[in-house]
Amino acid sequence: MIVDADDPLTEIQGEFVWLEEHQRAISAARESAYAEGYAAGRATIDDVRMYVVHRGRRRSLLTIAMVSALALIVLLMLPVVLR
Repeated sequence: MIVDADDPLTEIQGEFVWLEEHQRAISAARESAYAEGYAAGRATIDDVRMYVVHRGRRRSLLTIAMVSALALIVLLMLPVVLR
């Protein structure tokens, strides 16, 4: 027989579970459900393949040359602008 702590004359009916045991059981169920869901999700995905496309050296050299020329113009114009 389990009685209420606040009112010892009142009997508690049903199953009595300690809070720590309840939290431990919930934690174990949560971990197993997460593991099952993770495994099911990993089983359903397709293989992920990534492809790298090389755009060509000529285009990258042209871009570098244009950026360098723009930077040089900006640097040469700084003394004129800051005067």
